[in-house]
Amino acid sequence: MGSLKKTDTKQDNNQIDDNPKPDESQVSENKGRLIVDATACPQDIPYPTDLDLLSGARVKLEHLVDKYYDVALHENKPRMYRKIARKLYLRTAKKRKIR
Repeated sequence: MGSLKKTDTKQDNNQIDDNPKPDESQVSENKGRLIVDATACPQDIPYPTDLDLLSGARVKLEHLVDKYYDVALHENKPRMYRKIARKLYLRTAKKRKIR
């Protein structure tokens, strides 16, 4: 039969690399938090109430009126009663809720 040649094992190991090392540019750092358990969720998530939704809509409407108001097209800017509406919202939001 034929004779077998013995090869250098170090050379074979270098040629077959199952787990190549990533370049430094490919390595990414972990950022953020991973919450695994559904019962361990952040507690600072506000629950939207009707009052908060109405106040947010009022603020957005005021912003839209300011953005699209044009002096050339309209004589007078519509009255919004911003300060009064804000005061009433804060007064109502600070009231103690009765259960």
